[in-house]
Amino acid sequence: MLGCTIDDAVGAEQVAALVTEARTSGTRAAVAALIASGTEFDDIVPGNGDRRHALRGRAIPQEAGGHLAVLWLRDDSEAARATAAAQRQSEGFRKLLDAFPFPVWRRQGGLPPAGTPG
Repeated sequence: MLGCTIDDAVGAEQVAALVTEARTSGTRAAVAALIASGTEFDDIVPGNGDRRHALRGRAIPQEAGGHLAVLWLRDDSEAARATAAAQRQSEGFRKLLDAFPFPVWRRQGGLPPAGTPG
């Protein structure tokens, strides 16, 4: 990590402060296990406010033994909002199709309607 000093290092408490109270203890435990024993993890956690974070913890073996704990933290809030919007839109289409006074089937090419015997 070029340009980083020991002052740039963060611990489990700083990372746990970014997530919701309900996920604080789990995030703190995952980061602490990464630092202490090199236990790797991937998690998507709700942050404070309307934020969402993707966390990836990895252990990089060192030549002299032990490991370097590396944590990637990505703000995943925009992707979360896009996913929620797509789900709302999908639900709107489903309600529209359910409101038609005639049956509607999904099909692809020459296949039978979805959900029916082939």
